Amino acid sequence: MTLKEYQRRALEQVRAYVDLLTEWREKARDIDPALGVDWTERAWEAAATRRPYFRRTNGLGRPVPAFCLKIPTGGGKTLLATRIIGLVNVRFSRSQTGLVLWIVPTKQIYDQTLRALGDKDHPYRRQLDITSSGRTLVLEKSSAFGPSEVAENLCVLLLMLPSANRETKEQLRMFRDSGGFTSFFPADDEVKEHEALRRRIPNLDTFEKIGGSWEGQIKTSLGNTLRLLEPLIVLDEGHKAYGSLARKTLEGFNPRMIVELSATPTKEANVLVEVSGQALNAEEMIKLDLHIQNKSSVSWQDTLLAAIEHRHRLEEQALDHESK
Repeated sequence: MTLKEYQRRALEQVRAYVDLLTEWREKARDIDPALGVDWTERAWEAAATRRPYFRRTNGLGRPVPAFCLKIPTGGGKTLLATRIIGLVNVRFSRSQTGLVLWIVPTKQIYDQTLRALGDKDHPYRRQLDITSSGRTLVLEKSSAFGPSEVAENLCVLLLMLPSANRETKEQLRMFRDSGGFTSFFPADDEVKEHEALRRRIPNLDTFEKIGGSWEGQIKTSLGNTLRLLEPLIVLDEGHKAYGSLARKTLEGFNPRMIVELSATPTKEANVLVEVSGQALNAEEMIKLDLHIQNKSSVSWQDTLLAAIEHRHRLEEQALDHESK
């Protein structure tokens, strides 16, 4: 699929920033940790975005690079996301394989994305296959997979945001012990291996808490598997994931990077790329009819009232169509 000019510019910005992240990550390894240098902040400063940077950390307290593409609806965010996965894997992760956690806000978008990524003739899937040299696996929350699948393929796991945004995480199937992921973890009787893994990744869920320290076995859950694999997170409609519980859960997956896609990002989003509606219009990407009314009044209250009344009329027409 041929990219629009604004899409090419957006990818070039992302490519330059990912290279800066890679450069500063390497520099941070040579700097005394006691100095408290955050390589993600340094990379953002070097990118000269002229925007403030909001620091993100994973469940282990380590810096996580997070950036947002602000693109109007209909601007091809999903296509760009498939390209960005390739950029991050090749230039930052240095790998064609690994796990991508693709999070969407609604069932409708979930179904659309799943169909597109599962269709080998679809441009989205073709782009992923280019990144993985034809070794792409599209997974759902109910899918079982093991270390060999992740090591040999680009695994894209689709998840709806509500699944990670509940009042009690224990109610979630993905945080419960499951037989589908046992190959990622030590056997039940390998006590020392469990202890070593808990020391390496302290935020893994276990069965019990005794005496103020984790003594129980590690749960072989999907949630723990994600923490172990440190996925790249692609967050569609990223502005819907800024509730405290949603953010804590996503960061608790120990992601190596978070890429947000949104037409209306929150003030806390690290907006790296911003595409205007004029850019889409110049590329003839705006297909909807526009009905504009000119009024003599300059009062914003009159405009708001007219919008509310028009919305009510549209709802009445919609209900009438639905009844038929």
